[in-house]
Amino acid sequence: MTRTALLAAFAALIAAGCSTLQPAAVYVDAVAASSAAEKKHYYLYSPEGGPTAYSRRQHEKFAGLIDEELQSAGFIKKADPEEAQVVVVFNYGVGRERVGNMLRRTSYVEIAGFDWIAVREQGAKNAIWRTQIYMDGSDGGLGRNVPLLIGVAGPYLATTASDVVEVSAD
Repeated sequence: MTRTALLAAFAALIAAGCSTLQPAAVYVDAVAASSAAEKKHYYLYSPEGGPTAYSRRQHEKFAGLIDEELQSAGFIKKADPEEAQVVVVFNYGVGRERVGNMLRRTSYVEIAGFDWIAVREQGAKNAIWRTQIYMDGSDGGLGRNVPLLIGVAGPYLATTASDVVEVSAD
């Protein structure tokens, strides 16, 4: 076997091994006001989602997954925001931080619920609950990591965790 063929085979093995790596855990940080539990009628506010057709489709997919998690957690979706008690917004992405010579990447999803009545009547714009889900590493890209993170969110929506919770990614 030639040196080039050997190097190509070695590179293919490394690439195949790296593509199957999964994070050991994801982390959840959740905080909620005491009134959050009683507000179950929601409207999901989902702005555009990106400049390309692909990023808009991906964003719509993520919004659909968040809807599923909210409904699994006992929330009731409203098509008209005027009928909602809570407006839910979400954000996702990859954070980057330089640690020495390494670039540390963290994939994250943040889902927050705002008391829609307080927003309309008093202009209050403070979230009554917020759930953040994140994991170190982002080798799978947003298309794989964001659905994984959203899938962990359900039990923590509109609740308070006493500390950051580590959840198995399996």
